[in-house]
Parts: sequence; C-alpha cells; structure tokens
Amino acid sequence: MWLTDIERTSELWKKITAHYALKLDAYRMQNDGNLSPDETAKLRGKIFEVRKILALGEVTPAPESDGE
Repeated sequence: MWLTDIERTSELWKKITAHYALKLDAYRMQNDGNLSPDETAKLRGKIFEVRKILALGEVTPAPESDGE
C-alpha cells in the first residue's frame, strides 16, 4: 500500500511523518544504550515498524510494461 501524491503532500501526512521521525530518533538513541538482548529485540521491532510506516510515503516507480 502506497500513498497517492495528494496524500503524500497533505498536512496530515507531514504531521504523521514528523511524529514518527521523532519516535525513530528516540528509538535509535535508546538502542545505543545498554539494553538486554530481549529489550534490544523489542526496540528493533519498533524501529522496523516505524520505518514501514514512513515508507508508505515513498514514491514508487511505475511498473514497467512488458510490451504486451
């Protein structure tokens, strides 16, 4: 699932990405700390999910035609 150009440039999406960018920075800082293996795994899972949310706004190339 990807966002349309209109959705990607909306004020709501800008607020959402700003929010999740801050969360991602905070998670990365926590990850640099002294965490147990379980805490590290949970935190890396959170980082993965935040990245997936932010990736929704990436522009995807149009599929190439195979000539048919």
